[in-house]
Amino acid sequence: MAEEIARRAALAVDNARLYSGRSRIARTLQGSLLPSRLADVPGVEVGLRYLPAGEVDVGGDFYDLFDAKIEPRNDDIDSSEPSGPAWGVVIEDVCGKGAEAAAVLALARYTIRAVAMHEERPAAVLAGLNEAMLRQRRERDDHKFCTVTYARLEPEGGAEGGAKVTVCRGGHSAPLLLKTDGNICEIGDPGRVIGVFDDPRLTHQEAHLAPGDALVLYTDGVSEARSPDGTFFGEERIECILRSSAGLDASALARRIENAVLMFQENGSRDDVAVLVLRVPE
Repeated sequence: MAEEIARRAALAVDNARLYSGRSRIARTLQGSLLPSRLADVPGVEVGLRYLPAGEVDVGGDFYDLFDAKIEPRNDDIDSSEPSGPAWGVVIEDVCGKGAEAAAVLALARYTIRAVAMHEERPAAVLAGLNEAMLRQRRERDDHKFCTVTYARLEPEGGAEGGAKVTVCRGGHSAPLLLKTDGNICEIGDPGRVIGVFDDPRLTHQEAHLAPGDALVLYTDGVSEARSPDGTFFGEERIECILRSSAGLDASALARRIENAVLMFQENGSRDDVAVLVLRVPE
């Protein structure tokens, strides 16, 4: 009996050590893929909530906010003046988890940033990502794909202030524009998932963020969260939360959505949750 107890104890210790090792590797890899800090955007509040579903696998959700100002090249005779300040905004969901998802996240992050250095149009940025993923699919027989929203944010000067946002969706959930009076509208045409189709039907739509307005981006870990009885959280609940939250700052908005999802699931998260909020303060 003593030998059996010792054997089981040793097995438990080995399993705990393996779990701890995988968890540490996943955290390190996830930390290297996600931005260590988001860019500061003058005149715009940024709220972020990110909650991975597990500890032993890299999640498939990704977010980014980076400086996307395009500097003119010396050989570019058509652009003598540099573009105004602008920031790239990304929210993305890769199918699957683990090392394969991490590889797609890395490809997406650096491709989007590289293309955004030379291209202002969000549809062209996601077209570049689609081309890169299709090339990898053909070369490596890699059938991973992702949904992604990319937006270009340009703060506007003048007495009224605010910001212009240009949104392109590649099969991702629509960003929600929350107005100061509680009205909500979706921004951007759906498009198709990235990495599957030669023509992902990418378009972009412009919107204006007035003082007090907020743009809310999220992954399907929010809308497809399930209660213990299998009910989906859904877009209607998201919009209901936002209507009752008009006037809150960006961080409070993101936190309220995350808390509502956790309560709905009774703290049993089955998928990664990412919420990114951009708000022009009043």
